[in-house]
Amino acid sequence: MPISSPEGIMSGQDFAGRVALVTGGASGIGHATVEGFVARGGSAVIADINAGLAGERAAALGGRAIAVTLDVADEAGWIAAVAAARAAFGGLDVVVNAAGISFTSSVANTEIEDWNRVVGVNQTGTFLGCKHGLLAIAETGRGGAIVNISSVQGIHAHAASFVYNTTKAAVRMMSKSVALSGALFQPPIRCNTVLPGYVDTPILAPVADMLGGREALVAGMSRDTPLGRLIEAGEIAEAILFLASDRAAMVTGAELVVDGGLTVPMHITYAQAM
Repeated sequence: MPISSPEGIMSGQDFAGRVALVTGGASGIGHATVEGFVARGGSAVIADINAGLAGERAAALGGRAIAVTLDVADEAGWIAAVAAARAAFGGLDVVVNAAGISFTSSVANTEIEDWNRVVGVNQTGTFLGCKHGLLAIAETGRGGAIVNISSVQGIHAHAASFVYNTTKAAVRMMSKSVALSGALFQPPIRCNTVLPGYVDTPILAPVADMLGGREALVAGMSRDTPLGRLIEAGEIAEAILFLASDRAAMVTGAELVVDGGLTVPMHITYAQAM
C-alpha cells in the first residue's frame, strides 16, 4: 500500500484489523512492540514462557490481546500458539520473533548444554517462528510480515559472547532466506531483521551482575555508543512496527540497525554487551 500522506512514519491505525504474534511479548522489546501494535489499532498474541506475566500484560490490554505460554524451541507449542491466534482473532498477519537469551562464555568454556539452550531459543525459536508464521499468514490470506530480532553482535564478534554471536549472525541469514521464500506467496509475505545495539531491557541483568553492577555496565555501554546513551525498548519497537506495517511494503530481506552509532567506529572498547 503506497504512502498517501506526508504525515509521520506511523499513524494511529496502521494495524487496524491486523493480528500480530510477538514472542518474548511479556517484557522488554517484545512487550514494547505489543503495546505499539495495539495502540495503532491491531490485536496481539503475547507469546512468552512466563505465563503469569504474559497473562497480566494481556489483561491490561483488554480484549485486544491474549496470552499464550510458549517455549519457542518447542514446535508443538508453536502449533498451539497459532491455533490460539486463529481462535481468538481469526488468523495472523504479523509475527515478531523477539524472544532471546544471552550467555557469556568463550568457545573453549562453553558447555554443550549451554550451547543447546541458547541456540534453542535464539536460532531454533526464530526458525520455528518463521516456518509457522509463513504458514499462518498465508492461510489468513492478506499477506503480511515477519520481523526477526538479531543484534549488532551478529555483525561484530566478542570472544566472550561466542554462542550469542553465532546465533544472532544466523538470524541475519535466516531472514534473508525467508524473505525469498515469502516473496513466492501471493500475496507476498515479507521478512526483515532489526539489529539493536545496547538496549535497556531485562537481558542486561545477568551481565551487570558479572561486570560490577548495573551502573558500571550502563556507563560503559553509553561511552561506547556515539549518541551517548542506551536505547529504550520502545525505540526498537518503532523500527519493528515500521517493518511490520504497509509503510514498508517494498522492504524485504533488509536489515535495520538501531544502535546509536555503536557499529560505526572501527573499535568497540566495551566488550561485554547484549
